[in-house]
Amino acid sequence: MASNVVPMAKARSDLDFIASKDLKTVLSGPVPTYVNTLFQAILRSTRPGTKADSWQQIRELLQGDGNFIAGLQAYEPDPSDQHRIRDILYSELEVTSLTTEVMALFSPACVLLLRWCHSLGDSCGCPDPSFPLTEEHLRSAKAEAQAARDERAKAAKAISDSVEESSKAKAKAELGAELGAETRGRLELVSLLSGEALVLEEALPTWTYKDIVDRLRPKFPDAGIISLFLNDGSEPMERYTVTLQSAGAWGSAGGQLHYSVASAEAFMEQASERLGLGAEVDGLSSQLQTALATARAALDTLTKADVVEVKSFMKPPAVCRLVLEAVALLLEHPYDDWPGLRSMMNDKTLLQTLLSLDAERVSPKTLAQLKWYIDNPELQVAWVERISKGAKSLRAWVGAVYDYAVIIARFRALQNTA
Repeated sequence: MASNVVPMAKARSDLDFIASKDLKTVLSGPVPTYVNTLFQAILRSTRPGTKADSWQQIRELLQGDGNFIAGLQAYEPDPSDQHRIRDILYSELEVTSLTTEVMALFSPACVLLLRWCHSLGDSCGCPDPSFPLTEEHLRSAKAEAQAARDERAKAAKAISDSVEESSKAKAKAELGAELGAETRGRLELVSLLSGEALVLEEALPTWTYKDIVDRLRPKFPDAGIISLFLNDGSEPMERYTVTLQSAGAWGSAGGQLHYSVASAEAFMEQASERLGLGAEVDGLSSQLQTALATARAALDTLTKADVVEVKSFMKPPAVCRLVLEAVALLLEHPYDDWPGLRSMMNDKTLLQTLLSLDAERVSPKTLAQLKWYIDNPELQVAWVERISKGAKSLRAWVGAVYDYAVIIARFRALQNTA
């Protein structure tokens, strides 16, 4: 065989460096075909008669075998068996043509197992490899390794989503049992403008402003800010912590509030005023560049590790979930539940999508919805940073995009009237 084959004694001792965790990882899911071939060669060489034609059979055979590595280290081929082993390694499975460079693309444990296999072949008289490694082989092996990882990730996500859905259903059932059917009721919402009433059935006394407005928006698809009022319309309802019950707006049969709906255009005028935007195009150009630079700077601090941190939560902190809701709102991605938000974070092109977002195309009604998140005291950048570095970068990006979108809308309006 090739001159880089290590002596059998060293190949055996090097197997000590295979961590049990690494071997378990290899056996935990799909593998490239060359890894399957490696394990077939090992088992057919050392355990004649063992049925290991498929990767599933190999996994079932080895996952409960705590002496697999020790058995390889102790294995000594009988001289009368060397011809059979040589045929397996060289002629039938061509393991002698596999390289450690290829195995390294998938697992360090497989590298050491292949070295052992090469040493076994050398001791049994295998000739040099028949097929030298080429760049095409490496590209193909790399693609196989990535495909196996993707398949594992897909399976892991399916399990995670299933567990999460089960936990969510359980929590919902427990909450329903805790609240009791008798706590639900009808929430009547009376328009300050027309006096007409809307009714939300199955309302809960724990609903906040956001819970109510999220259910109202489908009835007013082009609305800007929707305001809620207590006490016959004389007192605005606080937007973040107050519930129907704590506000005294809930009785034995349900509750009542008043509401008003501002147009998206009216919201944009108010938003421009709050940002202190002037009436000069030149001045707005400078503010546009500042907002754009802020958005890019926020994403410059967002790493893949940050994304992994945020999406790894099974039950996310409320702050993280709300930040991701704001991001989803800008990307027009569903944000009804955590699995939906996590799927957004799983998108490999997420960072590029954020960088390339055209803020000029963000609609006024979306900006009006976004304002709730922008003004939320618990979603200010300094506060979010205490909870999650990744969420902090995303929140900074949301704020900068909001500012840019409001400024560019004002900028275009001034250009059109010039």
